[in-house]
Amino acid sequence: PRNYDLIISTPQYSLADEKNVLVNTLPLHRMKEKRLQQAAADWRTRLEKYAPPYTILMAGGNSGAYIFDRKAGKQIGKMANQLVKNEAGSLLITSSGRTPAELVDGIMDAVEVPHYLYRWKPDDNNNPYLAFLAMADRIIVTGESISMLAEALSTGKPVYIYHPKHLYTKPGAALRKFSWAAFSHGMTQHLAPARFRRDISPLLDHLVKNKHATWLENDASFTPIPLEQDDLSRAATAVQQLLS
Repeated sequence: PRNYDLIISTPQYSLADEKNVLVNTLPLHRMKEKRLQQAAADWRTRLEKYAPPYTILMAGGNSGAYIFDRKAGKQIGKMANQLVKNEAGSLLITSSGRTPAELVDGIMDAVEVPHYLYRWKPDDNNNPYLAFLAMADRIIVTGESISMLAEALSTGKPVYIYHPKHLYTKPGAALRKFSWAAFSHGMTQHLAPARFRRDISPLLDHLVKNKHATWLENDASFTPIPLEQDDLSRAATAVQQLLS
């Protein structure tokens, strides 16, 4: 870090507290209310047959030691299904570029409430991700994706996190579902310097402790405390000060 004039990071990388290091709460993003509402205009008509309130399920995918399979999908789907049952309405599901097909299949195994599924496709102009964020009454996010979590929290709506601790992070499970990504991640977590590690649990715990989000298995009647810190402004100010 001493080789750089400014480093803008997030908590999961455990950088030292130095004058040239700015640690934002969450990754930067481009979610603005006007952009979201423009995206939602067309989808409101398409989803007329699905009754609100809308619960959005945003599924991520394999990341380091976190391996999503059909079993994990069933668990997510079961909890999302129960949340919608408790609150009524419809479940709108979208996968992402990292989402394995078996995860989506597992989710669909467990979903019984009225629902709409979008399976992610590259370069698709009809991707409803932004529209879903705009239309959401509550949002479920798989917690391995800090960027999706940041975008969900930017809406100010109740956000429910499916914690990666539910996934296959133990050595025995990793052997049953081996991947080089999980192996290299495990080696890094145990042998590399702290700045090479990516530990998202403290960040997720911080968001839940301060009631910015909650765990998916918690009470459905969750009222969030909005994030007041503007990470984008802090980052821009730090860059402007450096260049001046």
